[in-house]
Amino acid sequence: MSVSSRTIAPVVDTSRSPHARLRPLSVSAVELRDDFWAPRLGVNAETTIRSQLEHLEESGVLDNFRRASGKIEAPFRGPVFSDSDAYKWLEAASWSLAGREDPELGALVDSVIEEVASAQEPDGYLNT
Repeated sequence: MSVSSRTIAPVVDTSRSPHARLRPLSVSAVELRDDFWAPRLGVNAETTIRSQLEHLEESGVLDNFRRASGKIEAPFRGPVFSDSDAYKWLEAASWSLAGREDPELGALVDSVIEEVASAQEPDGYLNT
C-alpha cells in the first residue's frame, strides 16, 4: 500500500470520537499494488463493471428509468426491486473510480446518473 497525494474523505470518519483507537484513511490514501488484490481490482474495473452495465441494459433495468422519465414507451421489466440493481452498479463503478482514473467508466457513470435523475419526480420521489 502507498499513500496518495489526492485526498477523498474517509468512508467512516471516527476522527472526532474519543473512543476510537484507529483513525480513518481516505479512500484515495490507499493504493493496492500486490499480486493478489491489484489484478482482481483491474478485472473488476476493466471487465466486470462493464459487463454488469450490459446486463442492466439487456434486462431492462435502465429502460425502466427511461420509461419513468417519459423517454420511451415500454412496459416495466423485471422484479419490483430492480431499481436497486442500477444503484448498486453506480456504487461499484464509483468505488472503482475512487481508486483509479478511468474517463470512459466516468462517462458511463454519468450516463446512468442522467437516466436515474431524469426519472426522479420534482419532489424527489423515485420509483420506476
